[in-house]
Amino acid sequence: GPTGFSLDSIGSYQTAQTATNSITLTGLAEGTMYDVYVRTNCNNDTAEWSFAEAFTTTCNPISALPYTEDFDSYTTDIVTSTTAPTSYPEHTMPSCWSFLNLSELAGSNYPQAFLTSSTTYATSGNCLFFKSKMHTSIFSVLPKFAANIDTLIISFTYRNEGTTAANGTLSLGVMTDITDTASFIELEVFDKTTTKTRIEHIFAFDSLSGTNYTIAFRYQGSTSNNMYLGIDSVVVDYVPSCLTPTNLANDNTTETTTDISWSSVSATSWLIEYGPAGFEPGEGTVIATNSNPYTLTGLRHSTRYDVYVRSICNNGDTSGYQLQPLNFRTACGIIDSLPWTAD
Repeated sequence: GPTGFSLDSIGSYQTAQTATNSITLTGLAEGTMYDVYVRTNCNNDTAEWSFAEAFTTTCNPISALPYTEDFDSYTTDIVTSTTAPTSYPEHTMPSCWSFLNLSELAGSNYPQAFLTSSTTYATSGNCLFFKSKMHTSIFSVLPKFAANIDTLIISFTYRNEGTTAANGTLSLGVMTDITDTASFIELEVFDKTTTKTRIEHIFAFDSLSGTNYTIAFRYQGSTSNNMYLGIDSVVVDYVPSCLTPTNLANDNTTETTTDISWSSVSATSWLIEYGPAGFEPGEGTVIATNSNPYTLTGLRHSTRYDVYVRSICNNGDTSGYQLQPLNFRTACGIIDSLPWTAD
């Protein structure tokens, strides 16, 4: 029956009999934890039940996309702080995910992973939470997807506890064997940040192909134990037909101009949208261009701006916006408005 069921509660479990010392259990749910007990049937008498043996059924590859995991559907073993639940390490974790290198002991034993509703790390509801062990990696492996890896895109939000050398580092990669940490292929390493930061990664850029890859996170401990990281709002979907430009950058900034550049696949036309820092996409100044890089002109000195770039593709599609804009500040100029104050 389901993990934790009581042998005294008739109807909460199923029984099966066999004349050999093995049996195949059928009709189980995928990605589910079960307990199994065995006892001997001696003619008209039965022995005591054995101790429970726990197992988890595997999951079929996911074919329906988008796949979303915001961890909010779980209500058991959810803490509100950064302390592991009292049920650790027999606590509830996301269905069809697997974890490698977790400590099997509670208390001050690391690394750990569990679900928390701490608003410091969760974007809403719950999030997946890690506590580091010095110089040790913990792996969080997503469910397997039926689609080829180079047709997928993943987005998620993360936040570190701090940005010092003592804090751990998050990276994204794939594994060819979800039971072997040595099979992890690192694809991108993320900056340490104390701001909830949205990330998007397109696997088509990684020179990988086929279905023999499973997406995984790695949280690498640094020089201290018990450093925190939260991950939330994980979405895996097919790559859109028109890809959003990446690697936005600016150079040669003056009082009134700056050169904007970006990386783009296939597209040869783009829409540049810019405005004062913090403006909402769709409300800025839009320029259509076939040039990359492009020089923005007519800017105001000593001013911060945000910039987005969208692709215009051959099929008539227009890509989405970047998750985060490029931000820059123009050079200082002659002050032409008085009074001028500095406090």
